[in-house]
Amino acid sequence: MNCVVTMIHDDDGVRVFTILDSNKESYKPTREEKNKVQLITNAWGGFFEVIHYVEANEEDLNMVLEVCKSLKKKLIILGEKLVSKSKDLESFVGCDLPKEVEIHPPKPSTTKGSGKRIKGGREEAMEQKQKHPMHCTSCGQYAYHDRQNCPAKDQNNVS
Repeated sequence: MNCVVTMIHDDDGVRVFTILDSNKESYKPTREEKNKVQLITNAWGGFFEVIHYVEANEEDLNMVLEVCKSLKKKLIILGEKLVSKSKDLESFVGCDLPKEVEIHPPKPSTTKGSGKRIKGGREEAMEQKQKHPMHCTSCGQYAYHDRQNCPAKDQNNVS
């Protein structure tokens, strides 16, 4: 399922995420979902505020860490399971993660001019040796050229 997420602001100043799935159906969160998002935002804001106040003092940071650990233990004891990262993202976005990923690696590209190399003089001479001489009707010689690319023809045209 493909999802497109757009963010708009509600009249109350609450961020509202509009989610479009592959069926092009629009999804708007309910009031309860908006309130839950606002509560989560406020909780994170409060946590970061506390960290900001105690970041200079190592003892205070240890105290905050201990409080967080004890709160986590209490929540686990009460039976409130912590949501995994993927479930958290799914609830935030409003789409389920696909069971199978359909992304394939790109095909290797061939760049312009690849595969060419400059031949040395010795290599060109070896190739020239393997060619058979032709009879040029322009200059009348047995050489490695014909009438179209005769060097004598170029000299006659210039003068």
